Amino acid sequence: MTANKQKMSKREIRQRIKKAVKTEDGIIATLISSKFSAFLLYFIGPSSITPNQVSVFSLILSFIAAYLLYLGEYWALVAGAIMIQVHFIFDCLDGELARFHERPSIYGGWLDQMIDRISEFLFIMGLTWGIYNQTGDWWLWPLGSMAFFSLFMYYFSDAAISPLIRREQEKGKDVEVPASMAQTGAATTADVLGDSLVSRMKRILVKMGVKGSFLSTILGRDMQLFMISLAAVTNLTVPLFIFFSTVLNAYWILRSYRYWVRRIAA
Repeated sequence: MTANKQKMSKREIRQRIKKAVKTEDGIIATLISSKFSAFLLYFIGPSSITPNQVSVFSLILSFIAAYLLYLGEYWALVAGAIMIQVHFIFDCLDGELARFHERPSIYGGWLDQMIDRISEFLFIMGLTWGIYNQTGDWWLWPLGSMAFFSLFMYYFSDAAISPLIRREQEKGKDVEVPASMAQTGAATTADVLGDSLVSRMKRILVKMGVKGSFLSTILGRDMQLFMISLAAVTNLTVPLFIFFSTVLNAYWILRSYRYWVRRIAA
C-alpha cells in the first residue's frame, strides 16, 4: 500500500466510492450488484489491487461457474448460478476501481469487454453441456450456439455502429443511440412500444432507483446473466435460449437495418 493510499481518510474513500459507482445502470446492477461491489470497493479501493487484476479474477470466476454448470447436478447448477452473480459483481468492481482512482484506460476497457464475451460463451456452453448431460438431447447444442451468437451479435452490432453514431452526433445530426451505449432515453423502444407505455415503464424504474434506458434495463448484461442464473436453477434453459435467439437477434438485425436504410436515404 502506498503512502498516498494510507493517508486516504474514510470520508474520502466514501466520496470516491459515490463517484465510482454508476448512477445509471440496469435493474439488477443498480439494486443488487452495485451494493456488493461498493462494499468491496471500500476495502479494495485504498489497496494496491489494480482494475485489471480484478478483471482477470472475474474471468477465473467465470471458468469456475461454467465448470459447475457443466456438471449438470442440481447442486452444481445452483452453485454455478451463484458464481455467475459473483462474477458480475467483480465485473462491476473493475470499472468502479478504475473510476475510484480516476484512472480509466483504453486497455482496461478492452480487457473488460473481452472478458465479458468470453464469460458469456463459457456460461452458455457450460449450461448447454450440463443440460445435455442430464437429457442427452442433441438439439441443445445448435440452440445453445444460436443463443450465444445472438448475445455476441447484440454487442458486436452496437460496437460496430457506435463509432459511426458518435461521428454523426459530432456533426450535429439527430441519430438513434444503441441500447448498450445509451444513458437516457430509448428511441427504438419507443418506436416499438409507444411513447406513453415506455414513459410509464421508465417512471416505475426511476422510482426503484434505475435511471438507465429501458432497453439497457431489460436487455443489459446484468439482466442477461441474471436470466442465465435463473434458467440454471429453474430448468428453463430451453425457453431462455429461445428468448435470446429471437429477441436479441431481432434487436441487432432491426438496428442494423434501420441504420443502413438511414444511410441509404442520406
